[in-house]
Amino acid sequence: SSSWALMYDDNGKYKKTAPGYLLELMGQKGIGNSVECTIDKSFDASKISAGAIKTKNGLNLFLVNTSNDFDTTLNINIDGNYRLNKQTVITADRYDCDIYNDTDEINIISENKDAKINSFVLNKRSIVLLLFI
Repeated sequence: SSSWALMYDDNGKYKKTAPGYLLELMGQKGIGNSVECTIDKSFDASKISAGAIKTKNGLNLFLVNTSNDFDTTLNINIDGNYRLNKQTVITADRYDCDIYNDTDEINIISENKDAKINSFVLNKRSIVLLLFI
């Protein structure tokens, strides 16, 4: 396991580990003005967290589901005429999954989008970045 290593040597090429990918994502998309972001408490939200960053190009919404047991659908209410432009999802089958040497157990999927959304399914054991413009 890489534990908290950010990169590893793969036959002379440096590759990012899971924490490396996460820090890169935060460094690129987590810079801007923090805006109010709340989670409805009508369900057990103790395993769900969210944060929103206003940038010069739009709004970046970070969502985390630390539950090992449930996916949840979140209603998304954003003031303004924002459209989902891109989504990045980081997830794994278990908490001890990693990306290191011959181990590649973490799924990182980025997709371009062009949609007005008002809800999002947040899978268990996932970190999600939604980019709105």
